Amino acid sequence: MAVGAPEDDGLGTPAGAVYVMEAPFSSGTPPTRLVSDDVGFNDELGGSVGVSTTTLGTGDSRVRATNVAAGASSDDDLGTNSGAVYVFSKFDAQPPPSACGGRGNIKPNSWVQCQKLLSDDGGPNDSFGTAVDISGRTVVVGAMWDDERGIDAGE
Repeated sequence: MAVGAPEDDGLGTPAGAVYVMEAPFSSGTPPTRLVSDDVGFNDELGGSVGVSTTTLGTGDSRVRATNVAAGASSDDDLGTNSGAVYVFSKFDAQPPPSACGGRGNIKPNSWVQCQKLLSDDGGPNDSFGTAVDISGRTVVVGAMWDDERGIDAGE
């Protein structure tokens, strides 16, 4: 289970976070707090969250990955509140070298930020990441105020 906390104020303002609870109904283990590598003031990470699993590799070298996609609709990389989506992954064994874009040195059974997704046509106030879902290796993202098809029409 993954729960977004967009108002999490670990930096003093709502930078946001995602809390992952594994076996939430049968374990007393506290949740794992995920924040982005470049967490920023008012990013509001976790405003939308999706969880999925997938398998990498073939035969005896198959590795199961749990992936969490988390929207940060107020991220400012492409302008004020342009938005972003972060993908965090946890692998049950040593993943193939190509996992996480070839990031390398990935520790099995630990969460790692694999990607930061930005809109290819992003701009100020698009709020990319307002909605997010993930299935296997496919991430679908909403940008509530995108102007591509008209002022604040969304995409």
